[in-house]
Amino acid sequence: MMRERGLSLLEIMISVLVLSIGILGMATLQLQALKSNQSALTRTAATQYAYMINDMMRANRSAALNGQYNIDLGETVSGSSMAVQDLQHWKRVVAELPGGDGAVSVSAGRATITIQWDSSRLSTDPASRSMILRTDL
Repeated sequence: MMRERGLSLLEIMISVLVLSIGILGMATLQLQALKSNQSALTRTAATQYAYMINDMMRANRSAALNGQYNIDLGETVSGSSMAVQDLQHWKRVVAELPGGDGAVSVSAGRATITIQWDSSRLSTDPASRSMILRTDL
């Protein structure tokens, strides 16, 4: 009696199935890594933008202490003072974040800087994310 050597169709189908599941798992891991990387990039940018307005306020400390840098989420400013120009530039930069917006509140020499953005496309976390920086001027 001759023994056949080689693979049967069933063995090949099982090996293709196992390989397909492995490749699908690797693709899922890659997608999750890309989302995490983008989320970290967005958080880093938000932190940099918070320190940007903080530096602008420290450079124009008297205006900041007088409340000229106070602005709420969704608010716009107009005028030609240094504080207004700083806020207009800062709001434009923060708007580059997905759904980005920012607020500044200065009271008794203490600044609270809030930056919000939409992270619904980046993770399963809540759609609206924010970071708050509190600092003395």
